[in-house]
Amino acid sequence: MTSDPPRSTTPSAIGRTLGALGDEWSLLIVRAALWGANRFGEFRERLGISDSVLASRLGDLVDFEVLSVDETGCYRLTDSGEGLWRVLAAIWSWERGWVDGQDAALPEMWHRQCRQMIGLEVRCAACGQTAGWGDVSIGEVEPATFARLLPPGTRRRRRRRRAPSADPDPQGGDPLHRDPLRLDPLRLGQYQATMTLIGS
Repeated sequence: MTSDPPRSTTPSAIGRTLGALGDEWSLLIVRAALWGANRFGEFRERLGISDSVLASRLGDLVDFEVLSVDETGCYRLTDSGEGLWRVLAAIWSWERGWVDGQDAALPEMWHRQCRQMIGLEVRCAACGQTAGWGDVSIGEVEPATFARLLPPGTRRRRRRRRAPSADPDPQGGDPLHRDPLRLDPLRLGQYQATMTLIGS
């Protein structure tokens, strides 16, 4: 058995990601932005979030370059922010496949071009073959420590907050409008596992 490499206190890629997004409100804000919200009042109305919490989370997302904000106060997803739709879709797909009763409870999502239901797969970028966990080799990485899990400035005391509304878009424009991403402890754990796999 080889000895573990020296541990560092530098925030890891996983730590930086969780620092920016390891909060249910942050993911719900990203989801609302994906479906068109771009003003402070729109986020507040869709999510039922307090002004202080919303301002804090929007500031964090801007700091981490998930959102940008212009001089008029209009928030836009950056390229990295738009890329987070894969994380939301991964949680949606896992829950439909593995959580009892959720296959019928969660809305379906279709590919606009062919009108068929989407599915998520991991494929090799070179040969195009589907890759399961047993088909993947991972390069050597430095093991994360608790001190590295969150970068400085993101370790703050969690306060009791009002639960987000279950229907940010009652008109159904949001294909996740039944709130598959309520992010209870199980769902937040799924998200963190996803970040562990794609963020290291």
